[in-house]
Amino acid sequence: MVVNNIDAAIHPFHMHGHQFQVLDRPGSNAGRWSGRSRARSARAPPPRRDVVNVDAHSYVVLRFRVEHPGVFLFHCHIEWHVEMGLTVTLVQGPELLRGAQFPPDHIDNCRKLGIPFSGNAAGNADPTDTTGFRTVPPLTYDG
Repeated sequence: MVVNNIDAAIHPFHMHGHQFQVLDRPGSNAGRWSGRSRARSARAPPPRRDVVNVDAHSYVVLRFRVEHPGVFLFHCHIEWHVEMGLTVTLVQGPELLRGAQFPPDHIDNCRKLGIPFSGNAAGNADPTDTTGFRTVPPLTYDG
């Protein structure tokens, strides 16, 4: 996975449910990932972590094993950045999750907040129907 930070701030990214290896992490102002990473020594395996700082105007290249089905967050550890949309939901092994039941208290919370709890992310029965997807975070912060 590659995270390109096009922002002037450093972002500490955290991954739930996994430890990843940092394959490349240049300093600030390295620009976006070019598709190639610096060579690593075979004698020095990459460190395993669950948080990594992505420097300003730079990138990080990560590798992790997809060993268990589930839904996991990958997000900036600065809470208001999460609220502004700096988060990703990773769905691993969706075919193994089909038919899984959510606990009733989770569904109750979704109902209270008006969040769909069946269908795709917008609540559509057709998984390819993206009508209603929220893809752009709000421009104002009210947290």
